[in-house]
Amino acid sequence: MARREKTSSAEDLMDLVAMLSWWAVVIWKGLANPGQYILPILCLAGACVSAWRRQERQRLVAAVLQSKASDALDVSPAWAASAPAGQPSAAPMQASSSPVCLKSMVRRTAERGANAGGEFWVCTGYPACRVTRPIG
Repeated sequence: MARREKTSSAEDLMDLVAMLSWWAVVIWKGLANPGQYILPILCLAGACVSAWRRQERQRLVAAVLQSKASDALDVSPAWAASAPAGQPSAAPMQASSSPVCLKSMVRRTAERGANAGGEFWVCTGYPACRVTRPIG
């Protein structure tokens, strides 16, 4: 007998089920009814655990940022530029210094790009420090 070509993985599954003995089919059908309830419950539990862990991470970040030692974690220019509300920044910043490396900033004019002709502040430590600020 010649082999016929299968057109989908669903046909493969049907062939596999057809080769099973009668007791395996009974067990398979027996699992289908409770499975329609168990699978959504497992998905819901996973979503709840994910939401709980996200809240824990947010609490941890908030606790670290409010800590007196948070300046030791200064790894991002966004964190260095602003201190948490009600607390002084780790190092007093001048209006003309980079918040990352504390070097002075100079006024430059963009020569190309969407902001060509526009002025901005750039750190004198470029390219090691790529901090820029709009003038204004």
